[in-house]
Amino acid sequence: MGVIDAELDLSIRQSVIKAPFGGGVNAKLTEVGQWVRLGDPLVEIIATDELEINVDVPEVHFSKIRLNQTAEIRFEALPGVKLHGTVHALSSSADPEDRTFPVKVSVAARNGQVRPGMVAEVTFAPSRPRDVLIAPKDALVERDTGWTVFVSGAGGTVKQTPVRLGESVDAWTEVSGEVSAGDQVVILGNERLRDGQSVDPQFRELPKP
Repeated sequence: MGVIDAELDLSIRQSVIKAPFGGGVNAKLTEVGQWVRLGDPLVEIIATDELEINVDVPEVHFSKIRLNQTAEIRFEALPGVKLHGTVHALSSSADPEDRTFPVKVSVAARNGQVRPGMVAEVTFAPSRPRDVLIAPKDALVERDTGWTVFVSGAGGTVKQTPVRLGESVDAWTEVSGEVSAGDQVVILGNERLRDGQSVDPQFRELPKP
């Protein structure tokens, strides 16, 4: 190989830029023959094996999120498909306007089935399993003094019982207060009820979460 050929080969090898991960080119940011400086963007690449979901978590729940915690993910564009991802980054500061903390969740792209820009619903699994008391969301009534449920008691009367709310899953919400497992609560017409009012209950079994 001559000197000119060696210099040309070196020039070509120095002009090759390798992506740090596998993916596809989403946008070209330069033209052929254009001069670029160190650090200038050349192309926009999108990963095809694993994607990142950005989730804004309210500060009241942020302390419950942990690195490597699992998350359940559903996409509007993929009805009936439930995927699992992993928390791989937590922000150290909150957004000053809406007081949420950015959390990054990685999820497999499933051979291109999951694509950038899709709308996702992310549910974080608890970092530590725990037993909680849950009530149907339809049983919750917001009053000036806070949240309450109407518990059906003896003689067909209802008792207005204040509760504190916790996590929610599907049609159920974690509650605490002067309620117990097995209490029967009103889920229809409860907005108009008063404490001690008589009702004619019709019992309905709801599917568990």
